[in-house]
Amino acid sequence: MDNANLYTKLMNMRVDLQNKGIEKTGQNEYSKFKYFELGDFLPQCNEIASMNKTIFIYQLHKEEAVLTLINCENLDEKIEFSLPLAEVAIKGANGIQNIGGLATYTRRYLYMIAFEISENDTFDPNSKSEPEPENKNKLPDHQTKQQQKEMDDIAKAKIPQVKIHTIEKELGRTGVDANAICERYKVDSLSDITEEMFVRVMDALKKTPSR
Repeated sequence: MDNANLYTKLMNMRVDLQNKGIEKTGQNEYSKFKYFELGDFLPQCNEIASMNKTIFIYQLHKEEAVLTLINCENLDEKIEFSLPLAEVAIKGANGIQNIGGLATYTRRYLYMIAFEISENDTFDPNSKSEPEPENKNKLPDHQTKQQQKEMDDIAKAKIPQVKIHTIEKELGRTGVDANAICERYKVDSLSDITEEMFVRVMDALKKTPSR
């Protein structure tokens, strides 16, 4: 592993995390599905990054959130992962709370992208519904009800136009019909897709073979 290039390190880091056997503890009470909390994998990600002599740097900009992986053995080697930001306001929260909730939300998804953490299977155009979710009523100890509410408010926000274009690009690649997406996720149009749906839609589409 000594003096390995950053892409080789990232490849090994992803395999190391797969071998950790991380488990979902998050429970979305609104849509009744389980998901990975940031705390479910962040400690393992930090440990693995340290073992591979790398470090992740998170930055929240005006229009995007960026997670940068840096090779500590060669500081010129960097890999950036980014997400466009949606205009999201959490009900009853002040500006700082909104920023905090958005930071937590984007960090979670950026780490999932970096480590290729998957939450569902490929998209099956013949399937008109999501897999039946597991149910868990008790919130994890490390998560407060306020944190859950903030996450849920962000998750229920509709995606911006840039993310609609991202979905449309994948639909063109896979040949999946937009109506099939809408029917499966029970929305009238792609513009009604929420932030929580977006990641599941994209995860499924990216695993779907090109037509």
